[in-house]
Amino acid sequence: RGAVYAQMGHLYELTGEPNKAMKLYEHILDSEKTPDILAEAQISLAELMFRRRQYQNALIHYREALKFPEFRRRAYASYRVAWSQFNLGELDSAIAELVQLLKIPQQLNERNSVLAGNQSVDVQFMEEVSRDLSTFIARRGLKMEDVESIYNLSPERIRLDNLNFLANELERLGQPIIAAKVWKFSEAKQSDPHKRLEAHIHLAELELHQGNKKGSLAELEKSLRLWGQSEVCKQALCKEFKNAIKNYIVNWNREEKSNPSDELSEAYDQYFAQFSDDLDMLVWAGMAEEKRKNWAKSLKQYSKALALYANAQADEKAGLPSYESLLLTQVEIGEKSENEDLSLLAIDNYLNLSKEKTKWLEVSYQRAYKLYKKGQYEKASTQMRELALDRSVEYFGNAAHLKAPSDESGVQEMKLQAANLALDAAAILKKDHEVEMWSEEFARAFPRKKEEFQDIARRSILNQAVLEAGDLNDLDKVSSAWSILERFRIEEAKDAELITFYKTRMLYSEKLRKLDELGQSIEALLNIKKIKAEDYQLALNRKAWLAELKLDFKTALTLTQNLRSTISPEEKSLQLAIYADLAGLESESYYQKYLNATNDPEKRLAA
Repeated sequence: RGAVYAQMGHLYELTGEPNKAMKLYEHILDSEKTPDILAEAQISLAELMFRRRQYQNALIHYREALKFPEFRRRAYASYRVAWSQFNLGELDSAIAELVQLLKIPQQLNERNSVLAGNQSVDVQFMEEVSRDLSTFIARRGLKMEDVESIYNLSPERIRLDNLNFLANELERLGQPIIAAKVWKFSEAKQSDPHKRLEAHIHLAELELHQGNKKGSLAELEKSLRLWGQSEVCKQALCKEFKNAIKNYIVNWNREEKSNPSDELSEAYDQYFAQFSDDLDMLVWAGMAEEKRKNWAKSLKQYSKALALYANAQADEKAGLPSYESLLLTQVEIGEKSENEDLSLLAIDNYLNLSKEKTKWLEVSYQRAYKLYKKGQYEKASTQMRELALDRSVEYFGNAAHLKAPSDESGVQEMKLQAANLALDAAAILKKDHEVEMWSEEFARAFPRKKEEFQDIARRSILNQAVLEAGDLNDLDKVSSAWSILERFRIEEAKDAELITFYKTRMLYSEKLRKLDELGQSIEALLNIKKIKAEDYQLALNRKAWLAELKLDFKTALTLTQNLRSTISPEEKSLQLAIYADLAGLESESYYQKYLNATNDPEKRLAA
């Protein structure tokens, strides 16, 4: 009858009626005398209490069951006693219970079933008990003798697994120092390279958490060396280990985000020696080296990332800056480095590789400007001119404060700066013809600055003419200079420019005996209202000379009378007397002035 009641109790439990089951088990205890049935009723009640988390009551019933020598599930009951004690916080008692179980493996038969009258060890149950012992000890706090105890008491197949489990539990519970000792103990006894690899990864993390960066690096190096020796890992079957190493370095990077250490940089180097094609790690490394102001190394890491980017899968690029952003980051790093070679390398990278070209104008301008600053005026002038005249540019930005791509005023301002620098560079190279031609182009390209560029073009023409004419002794060169001067647009020129132009034209036309052009230039110069006195006198002088040349001595006389003291009074009086004689006019008064002015006897006698 008791056995039937026990079976009915189990059925009630299966159908979700535990209270009815409990009443039946209690009824058995009150009415039954058979020891093994009483023991089963006790453990059934204990299990009900355990599931209800009534651990103190469960403990009482487990112990009552164990009092019966006939009870077959002794090991299981002892195991549940240990768990009840653990849940009640009685850690030492719980540990002692499991240790006692593991020391008597003969108790751990197949859930204490009797097979042909002999007890046989249930290895799976024994492994479970040893694993729980690791959990209990980790919760209580570990001593090194506990590590050896777990190792010795665990079934041989899972001894090292239990130690690794224990080490992981200690890490989870925030006990890094003792966890590291367990990993080292385990690694020393381990022959499987994969398990040793796992241990070194954990040790690298634990050393880092304790502030031992050099020790952490040493463990990382060991783990990567083992990786290289492992055929399985070479076949990419150790993905979880690779991710663990990767996460360890990235977390280290996050901790040192604002001030990455030399050791972190070395960690990246070690990682890339084994995994050279890891896109996101290359980006992380590039950022770290940028923070360290190791500009060359940062650019190198970003360049490697860019080389991988095009063929990378979408999931590999998830969360990373875009290809365009990485290129622009390189440009910014090059600028920060204050190293012109690095900066030009980054700029050329962008100009050659960018597909979106969102900052094409800005970066192109930067490149040309750097060439200008380095004194490479030939290249700088050409590139600046191309930028200034490129009307297809739609985007504009600035490294310090990015502007919207639609900022047309920004585009025009940048292009205008390029135009001015193109002319400056050409002027430094003394390429006056280019200055003239380009200024005319820029006058058309920038209507609001048309007048300024036309001024530059006219000044360039005057400079070219002067340089071409030289010392005026070579009439061929003077003739060539005259042709250059003919390009000067007088209708757009200001008075100061016109004065220079007509003075130059007077000089060349006189040399080339272009008397009509000389007369035109003289009259034009004399008609300029804001002409300086000395320039006015110069024009009168040349007009008098031209009149003399044309035998118009009367005009020459009149003009010379109006000339200021560009010659001595005696010479002027003599010149006037001669003009008067040649014009058939009264000359005595002029000779008299000459006689009064000179003391030279011979000149007086001649007069």
